[in-house]
Amino acid sequence: MVPVPARRLVVLLHADIVDSTGLVQLDETRAHQRMQDAFVRFSQAIKEYGGVTHELRGDALIAEFARASDAVCAALAFQRDNRVHNRAIDDAICPELRVGIAMGEVVIDQQTVTGGGVVLAQRLEQLAEPGGVCLQGAIHETVPRRLPFAYAALGEQRLKGFDEPVRAFTVRLKDGAGIPPPESVDGAIRLAGGAAPGNAHRRRAKSTLLLAPIQPPGGDAELDQLAAALEDAVLTALANATGLRLVTGLEDADFELRIGLQMVARRYRATVKLVESSSREQFSSTRFDGVCEDLFETVDQLSFRVATAVRNDMLKREFERARTVPIADKSVEELLSEAGMLSTRVETATLERADRLLVQALELDPENFMALAMRAQLLVLVPLTGFRPIGREAGEQALELLARARELNPRSDFVYLSLSLVQAYYQLDLDAALRSATKSFDLNTAWINPLGMIGQIEIYRGDAPSGIDKSRRAFETFPQSEMAFFFCDTIALGYFVASDYAQAIDWAERAEELQPGLTYRLLLRIALHVLHGQPGRAADLAARLRERHPDFSCAEMRPWPFADKSCEGRLLEGLRAAGLS
Repeated sequence: MVPVPARRLVVLLHADIVDSTGLVQLDETRAHQRMQDAFVRFSQAIKEYGGVTHELRGDALIAEFARASDAVCAALAFQRDNRVHNRAIDDAICPELRVGIAMGEVVIDQQTVTGGGVVLAQRLEQLAEPGGVCLQGAIHETVPRRLPFAYAALGEQRLKGFDEPVRAFTVRLKDGAGIPPPESVDGAIRLAGGAAPGNAHRRRAKSTLLLAPIQPPGGDAELDQLAAALEDAVLTALANATGLRLVTGLEDADFELRIGLQMVARRYRATVKLVESSSREQFSSTRFDGVCEDLFETVDQLSFRVATAVRNDMLKREFERARTVPIADKSVEELLSEAGMLSTRVETATLERADRLLVQALELDPENFMALAMRAQLLVLVPLTGFRPIGREAGEQALELLARARELNPRSDFVYLSLSLVQAYYQLDLDAALRSATKSFDLNTAWINPLGMIGQIEIYRGDAPSGIDKSRRAFETFPQSEMAFFFCDTIALGYFVASDYAQAIDWAERAEELQPGLTYRLLLRIALHVLHGQPGRAADLAARLRERHPDFSCAEMRPWPFADKSCEGRLLEGLRAAGLS
């Protein structure tokens, strides 16, 4: 199961390739590559202006924005750049796009967007000229007049599927004007005077990735259809990934993603390989097997798994690369890369080293939203490696850092995930934590960490079956993930809530194999073995806890955020029965 989709009011952008059928008839392979290239470039512009690309539908794209001005800027920036791009092409396969922008209520469920707003944006797009942009009247009224845009009224239009006429406008840049730059570039707000000159050599652009065309063995129409749909879905998923920029030329790529696809009697095998462009070294290879019973369901599941594997393996590679750079010479991004990987190893000394790296990153770039959010997360994680409550000073500082991070980037999946952690474990506000984790997942449905966090919060709220289901999905999507231990711990917690102590012990032991020695798990395991009628094993684990924390006291243990306090009562009952007072 996935989070229940919520209806909300957003700004929708719909873009369509002009005469895609005609382009395909000229040269099918070249047309497909160039249309995909256009969508990758448009997705990047959307991302830079704070939008989220939700769907690539063959020859169409759908994106969501929080602000109308950002949607208009992204559309005009792409159309301007696409005209320049097409002038350099020496044949007739030059994809042009029409763009429509509207405001309306939609339901966003994973990567699928439905609702009247989508249909309205699509109808407006059909009114635009090739290379042009058409707006709903509500968008025209919302965009600040200080921006350098020129409008032409198209009057009230009768649009298919709408009972009432809709006012429409075309929009272009005023003559001689430039497009307003995005507020956020490469993960940090642009300061009024730019980056400090002394830090210019300490900054490195986010990693770039090229997705090579998926070219399955010929002669199988069903496999060709799966390959085309998967390529679109993977591009959409990766376009929304934090810290990553998609490119279309190998010369611009730090990494190349190659996906091999085979199918026999509806059983498929996808092989995902990552190659470092500079060395041409293949450093990652992952295989996914399954059965294609429904094309759309298979594409959703497989693109989720592919994007997760790519994100995980690129982060590990960047961590390895960052570790080789002397501490004084590390860029902000290298500091964040190393700190990010260290923070997945939930041990006090490792987390404290990660915190020192983040302090250094913030000295170089005080307005880096990722560094702020990561530091906030560590302020909570460090005390969570022990048994005492999170201190007020650390908790309040974490909330302040996250408030600033949200101001700098209100559409960061990582910021909302970090906020959910603080809300759950410091504020003990499960409703707020669930809203934040769900927001994180809505912003990037190709990231398993918020899905696992949603599962954990649901378990604390008392819905163990749903929480277990989500956490298992996160774990099974990519068991090699650095966060696999967290998903196993959450599943163990769910079975504890459900009073299935045998299953809980099994999953806790899996988590221990992946990431040994965590105190919160040791406490849970002691109680589980008591409740399952294994006092000897519980006593052994209790002795281990006393060695690690000679001053342990049940009275001083931090509260576990169970909505049903009887769950915490069972936990304490097990600990006391094992001789822990």
